[in-house]
Amino acid sequence: MPIQKPLSKGSRDPYVTTAQQQLVALGYALPRFGVDGGLGDETLAAYGAFMVAQGLRAPSDEHPRSITPAGAAALDAAFQA
Repeated sequence: MPIQKPLSKGSRDPYVTTAQQQLVALGYALPRFGVDGGLGDETLAAYGAFMVAQGLRAPSDEHPRSITPAGAAALDAAFQA
């Protein structure tokens, strides 16, 4: 289920739950809040680590402020692989 626009911190879009489930399944821990459907710092940090591991952002970049459509597509593809 790709997203059409970036999801920023505080979003409660249904895709946030999907992204959290995919991140956890791919080994990116969400130890404090888990899969709670809210896009917060913990989820954005895990998403940023995923993006770095995929070579889609530099490790020196600050944590992402949103989940982008391109990032969501990369996460969906990695999860389905």
